[in-house]
This record gives sequence, structure tokens and C-alpha cells, in this order.
Amino acid sequence: MRKICLVSILLMGLLIAPSSAMAGWSPLQVAVWHPAQLVPDDWDVYGLRMNLLYGKNKNVWGLDLGAANTTEKKVRGIQAGLINGPGNLGGIGLGGINSTRRVDGCQAGVFSVAEERVNGIQLSALFNNSPVVRGLQLHAGIFGNFSDDVMGAQIGAGLPTFNQAETVRGLQISAIGANNANQSMKGFQFAIYNFAKAMSGVQLGIVNYAEEMKGLQVGLLNVVEDSPIPFLPIFQVGL
Repeated sequence: MRKICLVSILLMGLLIAPSSAMAGWSPLQVAVWHPAQLVPDDWDVYGLRMNLLYGKNKNVWGLDLGAANTTEKKVRGIQAGLINGPGNLGGIGLGGINSTRRVDGCQAGVFSVAEERVNGIQLSALFNNSPVVRGLQLHAGIFGNFSDDVMGAQIGAGLPTFNQAETVRGLQISAIGANNANQSMKGFQFAIYNFAKAMSGVQLGIVNYAEEMKGLQVGLLNVVEDSPIPFLPIFQVGL
């Protein structure tokens, strides 16, 4: 039965391919291991791409399924596989390893990486990494969330978890772990240990540390370097 289905797909592709050859696109792609695939890697796929082991194309619009899914430029739709990348993702990417240039939508996997930015949601069991985040990094395992510039939230729900960023406007939450904003934090931090170089907002944790503070620290030990009283238990207010 499986052989019959595979032969049927291949025959369908052979019938489709000539009609779209001049345009350099196909509604169907079936790949065994690049370059052993139905249509060339410089063609676009509008419809369905199935990568039995490893397939490669310029762009994919629609459904992209397989063991290793690679695009030169972008994917628009749903991409699901063991390995996804490295083209830009617009839509939903589900995989063991996600490594793309840019995400506009949702990226979820064992670990998720965007080389340029995330506009949307990045989920992982090991770690999330993107230089720029406009939305949410949600981690539910070990390690954590890593970024340079966050506008939105970094949330860790595993044991232990770590949120790392240079600048944050929004939330950093680590149920059991630490938050670190190396430059500035505007918003709310919640963790066992919170650090921000310049904090504007609220830090809630066991230990809270800020070099400069405009707002409130609540915890067992609260440290503000530029305060007249640098160390205080229970709470510290920075004006």
C-alpha cells in the first residue's frame, strides 16, 4: 500500500512538473535526499512539500513536512520536521531543531534559534535564542531564553531556568532561576535572583540587585548600588 501511494505521488508530480516548468514552481515536491527530488532546488513550491529525508528549495508556501526541511529564502505556512531552517519563517515552525534567520509567527521545538529576530512566539524545551524579540520567549525545560533586545516577555517555567537579555521592556519571569538584564529593564522581574543594571519598575525575588533603581524591590535581600542605603531586607525603593 505504501509503495502504491508513493508511486501515485511521483506520477502526479511528473504530470504537474511540465506545466509549471517555465515558471520554475510546482504545487508538489517530494524529496528523498537532495538532489534526489521531484523538482529542482531553485524552484518554489506552492502547496505541499514532503521531504522523506532531506529536501531543499528556494521558497515554500503551504505545508512543509519531513525529516530535514531547508529553504534558501522563506517558508510561508506550516513547517514540521526534525530539522527546520535556515530560511525566514512566516507562520508556524514545529521541530526538534529550529534554526532560521527570522520568525514572523511561532517557532517551537527542542531548541529554537532565530539569527535576526522574532516577531511572535518562540518556544523550546532546551533554549530559545534571538537577538531581537518582539513578543514572547517561553521556555519549559533547562537552560533558558537568550536575547539582546526584548519588547514583550521572557518566561522560564523549567528547572533551572535563566532569562538573559541586554535590554528588556516588559517581563522577565523565571519560576525557579534567575533573570538578567545587562543594560536596562523597564517592567517586571520575578525570580529567585534578579539583576538589572538600570531598573525601572518592580523586582520580586529572594535576591534583587540593581545598579540604578526607579521603582520597587521586594525580597529577602535588596541591593541598589546608587542608593544611600545600598542593602535592605524586605523592600527597597528607588526614586
